[in-house]
Amino acid sequence: MIEKLLPLSRKKLEFLKSVYENQPTYLRKISKDTKIHPYLLTKIIDSLHTAKIIEQAKAGKTILLALNKTYEDLEQVTYIIEYFKQKTN
Repeated sequence: MIEKLLPLSRKKLEFLKSVYENQPTYLRKISKDTKIHPYLLTKIIDSLHTAKIIEQAKAGKTILLALNKTYEDLEQVTYIIEYFKQKTN
């Protein structure tokens, strides 16, 4: 499971934390909250969507992002996010 998240960078963890705390959310809100460039967020979203860790849903022109509830190792992903939240606070 962890192999799908690798390479696990700080920006990717910040993105996952933002999605975890604000489900569903969208790219511009994440970019504003985390101060990560939208292009980098797009690359992160593509890699996590390919690994089926996050899901995308269209709402008009906006693409809503949320953690994939049917992902088999969702518990481990949430554990990693919670651990990151503790270390950054």
